[in-house]
Amino acid sequence: MVPRMRCKPGYPEDFNDAIKRSPLIGDDLKELIKGSDKPPIFVYGHLMVPRVLKYFANMRETEKVDMVYATLPLYKLYHFSENEEAGLPTIKESSSPSDVVEGMLVFGLTSEQRNVVKENELGRLEQMVFAAVQVQVSQMDKVSFYDVKCEKSVDAGTFVWNSKENGLTPMDSSFWPIDDFLKHRLYEGIVEYQKLERLRDED
Repeated sequence: MVPRMRCKPGYPEDFNDAIKRSPLIGDDLKELIKGSDKPPIFVYGHLMVPRVLKYFANMRETEKVDMVYATLPLYKLYHFSENEEAGLPTIKESSSPSDVVEGMLVFGLTSEQRNVVKENELGRLEQMVFAAVQVQVSQMDKVSFYDVKCEKSVDAGTFVWNSKENGLTPMDSSFWPIDDFLKHRLYEGIVEYQKLERLRDED
């Protein structure tokens, strides 16, 4: 598939940097997996923005977070018909082989950070569950002296809609555009909080 998630000049630098890490080179993927105590978390909404993930994981903005572009086959993105805060999306399993969700794979979170993220996400809506999935990550491998791009399957966990209730509107995109979210008061509040946090650290 041709990725719809691409770098833009107006996007946060850390978000663009995470996109640019794909495809991974050599043993990068093995090292990321080896450096994580638990399977990585696949995120597809506001948590794709590294500074937002850090905020909800109770991390300092200056802390490093390992994120890389990934895709989740056989799932589809949905909007909530109700007025969900910041227009955040959800995903459901799909029977269509053409359906895929683009997002970020997050490695290396501590157990405490993972639990905080899960509590926040699952607390938003009772219909959400944390489920085991297999995502695809692009990697460059050497084959007969040639660099060949291939897809590697990685076990991960993600947040999935687990209800037969109606109220969801399917999106016509495999990627949740972050443009509107970056103008939303939720994101602005996170930026302001982290700015004040930096100033307190400097005092």
